[in-house]
Order: sequence, then C-alpha cells, then structure tokens
Amino acid sequence: MMKSLMLKIPGIKNIAQLPTPYTISYWWNLGSLLSVLMSIQITTGLLLVMHFSTSETEAFNSIITLMREVKFGFLLRLLHLNGASFVFLTMYLHMLKGLMYSSFMLSGSWLTGNIILFLTILVAFMGYVIPWGNMSFWAATVITSFMSAIPIFGESILYWIWGGYSITGRTLQFFFTLHYLMPFLISAIAMIHLLLLHNKGSSNPLGSHSHMLKTKFHPFFTNKDMMNLVILMTMSWLSISYPYWSSDPENFSYADRLLSPINIQPEWYFLPMYGFLRGSDSKLGGLILMIMSILMFSILPWWILQDLNHFKLWDMLLFTLLLTMMTTGWVASWSADAYYSTWLPHLILTYFTWFMTTWLMAMTNHTLFND
Repeated sequence: MMKSLMLKIPGIKNIAQLPTPYTISYWWNLGSLLSVLMSIQITTGLLLVMHFSTSETEAFNSIITLMREVKFGFLLRLLHLNGASFVFLTMYLHMLKGLMYSSFMLSGSWLTGNIILFLTILVAFMGYVIPWGNMSFWAATVITSFMSAIPIFGESILYWIWGGYSITGRTLQFFFTLHYLMPFLISAIAMIHLLLLHNKGSSNPLGSHSHMLKTKFHPFFTNKDMMNLVILMTMSWLSISYPYWSSDPENFSYADRLLSPINIQPEWYFLPMYGFLRGSDSKLGGLILMIMSILMFSILPWWILQDLNHFKLWDMLLFTLLLTMMTTGWVASWSADAYYSTWLPHLILTYFTWFMTTWLMAMTNHTLFND
C-alpha cells in the first residue's frame, strides 16, 4: 500500500520508471548521495541562521552560544561544519567518475556540473569566513586581496566586496547574505543538471547509449541507492566522534586584525586551488592560474571529441592527474619557503601538460579511426 501511495506522488513514478543502463555500478550512487548531502547542508544551514548574529562583535560569540546553550545546537553545527568536507569529497569523486567513464561527452550535464562546482566553492569559502575566527578573518583578507590584481576595476571590486577600505562587519554581512542565498541557485542549476542528464540518458561503464540495454530504475537500482544510507550514517558518526578533524586550531580564537596566523591556509578541499593561486609571483598570475585550473575541466567536451575510457593509457593519465592535484594540495599547505617555491611551478606545469597530452591522444586516435 505504501509503495502504491509513493508512486502516486508527482515525479516519483517518473523516477521509478526511468530507463537505466544494466551495467552501472556504485559509482553512479555519488550523484544521488551528493543531492542528499546538499539538502542536509541547506536544512542545517537554515536552522543555524536562526541563532547566528552577523555583527562583527557578536558573530564568534553567537557560535559559542549556539554550541553551548541551544538544544542540539552543537549537533547542527557539527553536521554543517563537517558536511562541507563530505560534500566536496563526494563531489570530487563524482567528478572523477565522470572522467573515468568519459561522462564529459554529455556536454550539457557536464557544463552545468562544473557551474555547480564553481558556485559551491564560492559558497564554501564564504561559509568558512562567517564564524569570524582568526583564521577565517585572515583567509578572507588574503583571498579577497587578489581581486585588486584585476586590471582597471580590481580595487573598485575589492572595496565593494569589503564594504569599505578594509574587512569589517559589512564584509561579514555581505558574505553571509550570499552564503544564505546561493545554495538555492545551486539547487535550481542542479535540477537543470538532472533534466539534461535524463534527457540524454545516463552513461555506463561500457560507454554505449543503447536503449536495448536498459531497465527500470525501481526496484533494480533503488537497492543500490540504499548504500547511501550506510554512508550517511558513517559520516554522521564521524562528525560527532571526530568533530574538529578538519578544523584549524587558529580558528578557535577571535578574529584579530593585528595578529595573523603563522601559516594561513584554507580547508583541505581548497588546497589544490590555493596552490595554483600561490603558484605565481604576481597576484594576477596566481588568479589567472586558479581560474584556468577550474575552467580547463569545463572545456573537455569540446577539447576531447570521443570516449577515452576504453584506453588503458587513460587510467594512467587519470592517476597522474589525481596524484598531481593531491601533491599540489599537500605542497600548498606548507609555509612559504624555498622548497615551496620550487615544487609548485613544476606541479602546475604538469597539471596543464596533462590536458595537452589528453588532447593529443584523443586527436591521434580520432584521426586514425576516421582515416
């Protein structure tokens, strides 16, 4: 009876009868898991807003009050705090799956996915600033100052973001407003992402798009999606048992504009991008490198003209890319010294060379098969 009632809900029946390739694996769970994690972030965020003060003098104290005085406030905050790490971990794995199985050939869904990634990065950065701890304050100072490197309008944009000539409570209110509103924009783009995906049909490990090799989503694949429940329970346990595993100790003290941390660094999921940002001697060069590092993935549907997941060399190339990104993030966490300045340029060169190598491999294969 419950099953029949559920199927009468608008949209549920369409999802249950969605034609799905037989051969998809647990890698295809990541998209639905990501949507659940995003929903949890929005829900916990809305509940946290009710007890947060955007005043420069009260923001940090409101977090302390929330943790100590509000019923289950600590739980909401820890789920939201660690949920950001889980969202990015899932998103990066989802993106890796897309590369492994050449999902970028579905240009519409790939492009909207990259837009979601970019907006999520902005939202997470603003969320990192909101607690107004010392690391939050100085991270905002360092990152926003790169805006001044933009020719002609750079300083005007920077002062508009700051709401003055330095970071103040107006900057906090600006970040808080966007952090509150942008997840709804991300949700709308995610719906477009799903519509484009379902219009073309999901990819699969075989790389084929035959309608003869598909079956109904329910009940054959809903059981696989139940794995998400196990993952969510594990993530919740980690959030409670190891609540500050990804937090910087410097952020447990008030923002102090007269005392900067010895080593200013962002959360782990920003470290590769931070490496590109610091990979040039000039602010403008670092800003261009960081933006290009994200945009390079967006042009893959037009850069690579065919599926590559059948080539053994493709697995090796993906491993090289993954190793390069992880090493870049690791080096970016170091304090600025001679080793830092020596490693980063080589890693950045390797990163962009990867795209050129991939393009050459795809073009060579395309030419051979067409000839």
